[in-house]
Amino acid sequence: MYSNVFSDFTVLPVDSHDNVVTYTKAINQSAVFNDTRAFGIVDGDALTEAEREKLNSIAVFVLPYNEIEMLLLSQYVVRNVLESKTDKNEIDNKLKVVKEAVLRKISDEKESIIYDLTKRRSITN
Repeated sequence: MYSNVFSDFTVLPVDSHDNVVTYTKAINQSAVFNDTRAFGIVDGDALTEAEREKLNSIAVFVLPYNEIEMLLLSQYVVRNVLESKTDKNEIDNKLKVVKEAVLRKISDEKESIIYDLTKRRSITN
């Protein structure tokens, strides 16, 4: 996805939040890459504002979503997909159906979601 969005740049997936930070810092601090500037992008992962600011200070930018895939569930994206595939009179109703389905899934999975977020927070602290 990032390669398509940032087509004028070289995009290198490096698997993890920690790798993004490490590689971005290494490239930006290296004399070997003096004509190159690296930028990192990491998922929001329930980071605090202080953590976000620290990452931004080293050219690692934090998404406003827990994970990039969450962008696909934003109302803007869903509405645009519906507009391209659905009769205009049905868009608001279908958007409501999508919202209800997502909220129902979140409700059904909330224990697992809370566990995962808590686990991530305990690992990073």
